[in-house]
Amino acid sequence: MHLQISQNFSINLVLMDKLINRRPAVAGRFYAGNKAELITDLKNMFKTAKPKTSENTIAIISPHAGYVFSGEVAASSFMQIDKDKKYKNIFVIGTSHQTYLKGATVYNIGNYLTPIGEVKVNLEIANELIQENDFIEFNQSAHEQEHSLEVQLPFLQYKLENDFKIVPIIIGTDSTEIIKNIAQSLKPYFTEDNLFVISTDFSHYPSYNDAITTDNKTAEAITSNSANKFLEQIKKNKDKNIPKLATSICGWSATLALLYLTANNPKYKYTIIDYKNSGDAIYGDKDGVVGYYAITVSKK
Repeated sequence: MHLQISQNFSINLVLMDKLINRRPAVAGRFYAGNKAELITDLKNMFKTAKPKTSENTIAIISPHAGYVFSGEVAASSFMQIDKDKKYKNIFVIGTSHQTYLKGATVYNIGNYLTPIGEVKVNLEIANELIQENDFIEFNQSAHEQEHSLEVQLPFLQYKLENDFKIVPIIIGTDSTEIIKNIAQSLKPYFTEDNLFVISTDFSHYPSYNDAITTDNKTAEAITSNSANKFLEQIKKNKDKNIPKLATSICGWSATLALLYLTANNPKYKYTIIDYKNSGDAIYGDKDGVVGYYAITVSKK
């Protein structure tokens, strides 16, 4: 038995001989719950994905909606990573859809499960992040129903030839200062040996054409590699009072954390790989859509 005490004196009890694995929450809804069917779906999505054009990929931005809507764009993101590379760790970072947090939560009591199998969590890094930062904690309820990390994992399982470990992080604060601190805590890991997967969809519920226009502006701000421009563009999108636009990017805090890691550093290059919205899907309509981008960050 290992007793873990973080800087803010909260106590997490981890039974090292009996891990509490995080079970799939959206299998059978966002993607196939059957292993064989899921693998077939992934195979088909990768067949139609954009080919690999980005080299030295250190991070990707990938959507997290149901695969029938965003799966092809997500596959385009994962096409940009090297399938035979042995990553030390893969940091999968999303924005909480369920729980408000003082900062971020890292899953540190077990591994993640998908219909394809078990995805190992680097519990050592997870524990270190919690112990060394008072704005990072473990909040089990935030992970239990959060889909933004879960839907990325089957793509990794299908794409990568070698075993890998993830560090699953959910950001649940709207404080830009705390998000900057989260990024700073992750900076030692932002190396070519690791991969960062940033999970986000873009505009929610405007018309098809309004989504294209809005998403293009948001993506331009991201690829400028400026955290300030990104935040300014989100505000501009909101101020335009676009009909039915609930948000121009739901995973803004995870994206902002990435930008704080790369901002204004000419060594990092952002590249747009693919774009669609739910209106392009066979089951989608064009009156109220959600946007999806595949974007990579490569190191020059």
